[in-house]
Amino acid sequence: TQPVDQTGVPVAEDISITGGEKVMFDQMSRLAKNYASTTTVARVDVTPLLDLYDDLKTTWVDEQGDSLSLTAFTARAASQMLPEYPRLNAEYVEEENILRVYDQVNLGIAVNSNDGLIVPTIYDTGDSSVKDLSQSIEAIATKVEDRELEPKDLENGTFSISNAGSLGAYMNTPQINPPQTAILGVCKIFEDAGVVDGEVVPRRYMHLCLTYDHRVVEGAEAVGFLQSVKSKLESPKSVLQ
Repeated sequence: TQPVDQTGVPVAEDISITGGEKVMFDQMSRLAKNYASTTTVARVDVTPLLDLYDDLKTTWVDEQGDSLSLTAFTARAASQMLPEYPRLNAEYVEEENILRVYDQVNLGIAVNSNDGLIVPTIYDTGDSSVKDLSQSIEAIATKVEDRELEPKDLENGTFSISNAGSLGAYMNTPQINPPQTAILGVCKIFEDAGVVDGEVVPRRYMHLCLTYDHRVVEGAEAVGFLQSVKSKLESPKSVLQ
């Protein structure tokens, strides 16, 4: 006989929340209870970035055999700009009622896996180049896939990036990875009409979605950071410097 719950509705399956799902459950419960999450979105014209990506792919990947990741451009832009917006690279320590601002950027990169969503850390990315970050993102994703992560790979993140665009998300609200104060969501690239020099032309865009803890980060700082990252990605050669 098919089991029924207290409402009288037939039950298809009882799913135990364990392992990576339980970690996420606990983190999201903490977030819902203690954080004042707010999300701001920017639309980025990535036409120049994709042109640069195609050019670099020829030399870096095809000729030199290096890694090249589009996410690495966003990671580089964020790493460049976070020192100017320090409350986004911080954690709130409730026991001491202080905001602990970090002098080093350790990027958490969200990776989908068979064990659920995992956010391993790439350490000290402040001076890392796009090429360095591409290699680090590929290496950490491989460690996730092969289940070879070490404890230090899951610790000490100060700011996170989540690429839901790889799954087709047009726009989303990424969730902060406690105890951090902010996370940047990267969404799918899409085509739309744009105006260039007074003419309507086809362009390629993506949304960046910044979720931040409004208890400790003012909107002006969050929006300023988001617009700065947008500006860098729309002039992508600045990201290579």
